[in-house]
Amino acid sequence: MTKGKKPKFSQEQYDLLIKSSKEGNGCKLWNDWIEENPHLKIELEGVNLTLANLSGANLSFANLEGAKLMAAHLENANLAGANLKSSLLLGTILEGAHLEKANLREAILERARLEEVNLFKVHLEKANLRKANLFKVHLEGAYLEGASLKETNLRRANLRDANLKGAHLEGADLREALFIDACLCNAKITGVKLYGSNLSDWKIDGIECEFVYWNREGTKKQNMVEMNLKSDIHHTKHLM
Repeated sequence: MTKGKKPKFSQEQYDLLIKSSKEGNGCKLWNDWIEENPHLKIELEGVNLTLANLSGANLSFANLEGAKLMAAHLENANLAGANLKSSLLLGTILEGAHLEKANLREAILERARLEEVNLFKVHLEKANLRKANLFKVHLEGAYLEGASLKETNLRRANLRDANLKGAHLEGADLREALFIDACLCNAKITGVKLYGSNLSDWKIDGIECEFVYWNREGTKKQNMVEMNLKSDIHHTKHLM
């Protein structure tokens, strides 16, 4: 949303979506209307949908820039290609949602639930995903430059070819995650759990790391000097 510019917002669309969300049937009223108007642009920029039940709603390619969706229910919702830039998704439930190629730049997804969600080539630059649950998510080719993933659950996540340049991953759970061809150059990964991760051809030039946890339980600290990782690691301190 450009500062000083009036947001693109349809009151008619908002009223229909709110009415549909209260019926508790997977937003059938809204989805039927979308099906009847397939070429209509959904304009809900800056909308407040905090705590709304939007499970199953078809919001693909919707303009939801700057939307407030805190603690909203978006299970199985279709948000593919949606513009969610700078949106507030704090504690939002997104399990089973479709977010392929969505724009989530600078969005706040702290403590959001995205277990096993498809985030293929999603734009998450500078997004805040701190303490979010991203268990088994599909982040192939995703754009995560400068994103905050501190203490995030990325266990068994697929990050093949993802761009995590300059990302903050301190304390994240990366056990059994797939990092093949991923770029973590200049990222901060102190305190991550790496047991069972596939790190083939990952790029970590200029990475900042003091120690990691390498055992199954994620409890045994090991400093980076003792590890045999083939890259230019920026070692800040020895904490062993």
